[in-house]
Amino acid sequence: MPNWCENEVIISGDKDKVKELVELMTPRFDYNRLIPMPEELLGSRSPAMIISQKEYEIQEINNREIIAKAKQEGKEIPVFSLGDGITIEMSNSFIEKYGYDNWYDWSVKNWGTKWNACRVEFEYKDGSDYAVYVFDSPWNPPDKVCFALRNKFPELEIEWNYNEEGMQLSGGL
Repeated sequence: MPNWCENEVIISGDKDKVKELVELMTPRFDYNRLIPMPEELLGSRSPAMIISQKEYEIQEINNREIIAKAKQEGKEIPVFSLGDGITIEMSNSFIEKYGYDNWYDWSVKNWGTKWNACRVEFEYKDGSDYAVYVFDSPWNPPDKVCFALRNKFPELEIEWNYNEEGMQLSGGL
């Protein structure tokens, strides 16, 4: 269980650009809208569990059977890849394409933290030149998200404050 870091992001500037940013990041300040995680890594196991091709094929057959049963019973389709193994060839391919073969390592490198924003609060009135997001991230602020947001919207002022009480870490990006 991580220590939670509270982030406060204050955006100001041209009202049309503020609205553009708000439309991109709302409703939950989703990092994927700015720096999308590759679909192949969504729900992957960390660290990657390498299995044989035969084990992978059996795993996929089992997953298809579970999906079919859930559909037949009108139940929600479960996310299988959480904990599913991958072959060494898949691992090598993911590392070649994305630099990593699992969600965790990719997230830390590309977002600066392991999970997406949670417990998001948001303040904005349509037509305003000002918006505020307050949300939690695990361990530390998602600094890579902050820098990507500033690069995408250089004409806006983006003030980013954070406070992580467990390690007595606070400041601004």
